[in-house]
Amino acid sequence: SATPSSSVKGAPPKEDAPLRKLEFIAYEGENDLGFSIDYPPEPCVVKKIKPGGWAQVTGIKVGLILASINGKPCATSTQEEIVRALRVRPVKLFFKKPGKKKEEVAGLMGFMKAAGAFMK
Repeated sequence: SATPSSSVKGAPPKEDAPLRKLEFIAYEGENDLGFSIDYPPEPCVVKKIKPGGWAQVTGIKVGLILASINGKPCATSTQEEIVRALRVRPVKLFFKKPGKKKEEVAGLMGFMKAAGAFMK
């Protein structure tokens, strides 16, 4: 046929992506980011938001997962590295909404083992 083949047919809807990926930048002068997180080995989940603080004004919500700081993954950082990185300005924070991939690989492996136990 003369029509060009489209490889887009099976692609997921575009509006799905922004829901899972959230990026915020704090510039010079934003001294207190106004949120606290859990530190590795736990997922870096936002635990508290300071009322009226930068995080609340920016739209960061409790329950979001801080995925990376200035491109460095939180899951592989130490608490000290994260605390230090959060003091840098500008700082680019990349969040994920908790979803199917909430846990990192370790959590997935545990799930696969548990699922495997049910298969027997």
